[in-house]
This record gives sequence, structure tokens and C-alpha cells, in this order.
Amino acid sequence: MSNVSTTSALPATDRHSSRWLLAVSAVTIAALGLAKFFGIMLEAGPANSPWVFLLVLVVPFLVGPLLLPSRPRAGAVVIGVTAAFLVALSATVLVTRTLEPYLGDYLLVFLGGPLALVGVVMAVRVLRGR
Repeated sequence: MSNVSTTSALPATDRHSSRWLLAVSAVTIAALGLAKFFGIMLEAGPANSPWVFLLVLVVPFLVGPLLLPSRPRAGAVVIGVTAAFLVALSATVLVTRTLEPYLGDYLLVFLGGPLALVGVVMAVRVLRGR
């Protein structure tokens, strides 16, 4: 008789862990921010583009996931603080009804805002060690 096990153990995967979800939400928000920036750049030209927008909104969402494997708490803080800023900005834009009729703004507020809220929750979970 062969030594084949009749029970199959599922492999333990860390696919949907808090860190993984935090990284995916951060990279998605960075992509939405890049889409908004390139849309502005196409209209205004490179000389009149808001380059600081990339530093404030896109770079932290790209640096945070790079920090997560080696320094998960530092990456969670970088993403969590920036995501909290985006949640506050999106809520302010919606409450004051100052949303510009522009696809990049719609994407960032209606998709990026909820994703940022998910990022804040996941950052707290990573900081708590879950």
C-alpha cells in the first residue's frame, strides 16, 4: 500500500492578509493618482502640471508597499497617514460639493476615497499585528 494521505491539507497562504490588502489598495490609489496627473498634464502641458501632486499623493502610495515586506509598521504608517489625508480630502470635496466635472477627479474621489478608507483600516490592522 502507498503512503497517500486521505485528507488534503490546504496550503497556508498569506494572500489576503492585511499587508497584502494594504499594498494592493495603495498601488491602486497610486494608479488613480497617476491617471489624474496625466490627465491634467495632457490639458495643461508638462510645464504647467502640478508636479507636487505626485510627491504628495502618488509617491507615498508607491513607497509604502515597498516598505511593507521589510518594515511593515513603517509602510503601514506611510500608507495610513496618506490614506487618511485622502479620505479627509474626498469627504471634504463631497460635503462642500466642489467636485470638478472631470474624470480624474471622479476616479480619485469615488474610487480612491473608499480605497483609502480600506487602506486606513488595513494600516491599523498591520500596526496592531494582525
